[in-house]
Order: sequence, then C-alpha cells, then structure tokens
Amino acid sequence: MRRKLFIIAGIIAALFAGTVLWLSPPRFIQSWGLPEVARDLPPSNLEDAQQEFNRRVQERYTVGTKEQDLVLQLSKDGFTTYDNTSGKSAVVSRSSFPCMTKWSVNWKTDDSGTVTQINGSYFNNICL
Repeated sequence: MRRKLFIIAGIIAALFAGTVLWLSPPRFIQSWGLPEVARDLPPSNLEDAQQEFNRRVQERYTVGTKEQDLVLQLSKDGFTTYDNTSGKSAVVSRSSFPCMTKWSVNWKTDDSGTVTQINGSYFNNICL
C-alpha cells in the first residue's frame, strides 16, 4: 500500500512539474533553437534590447542582398517568412503562458529583387 502511494505521489509530482515547465519554461529552455541574432538580448530594458536586435539584424542580413538569398538564410536561421501588404517579414516566437516573445525581421525590395531596406523588431511579453 505504501509503495502505491509513493508511485501515485511521484506521478502527480511529475505531472505538476511538467505542467509548470510547459506553461512557463525557464529562460534557458526558451532560448534553445533561437537564431543567433535573437539570443541574449539585454534583459533589463526593452528599448536597449530592441536597438540591439535591430543592430544585429542589419549586421547579419545586409541591404543589397538578393531576396531569395535573404529568405534562404532566414529560414536556415530558424525564422518563418511571410508576405503581407506592408512588406515582407520573417518571424520567430516563443511562448510562456500567458505571454509571448516575438522577433521579427522586415524588409523591402526593389523591382530586381534586391533588398533595399531591412530592420529588426523585438516584442517582449506580449500577454493575453
């Protein structure tokens, strides 16, 4: 009987721990698989983190690149690309219930398919 209680208690503890990690994973788990440009941004100030992310994006993905090369590199780095009415973008996000963090790379091209403008946007703690 005592053994069954320990097994049940262990199962309940494992389920509880799993639920907590799923709903609110630690920072080091959330950074797994993030593109290099999105990792380790300054945590104390959102404006500083935004500026640093934009700097990294403009350094890594340069104006003058062919769009197809940019999209290929963004995909390799873990971003998902989208076409929308205001331009083109690539996004990667991480969720930690009830909030989400999102990194976005936005660009514009000329008629020849060359990137003419690129910037990065960082949104931290977008919450329900």
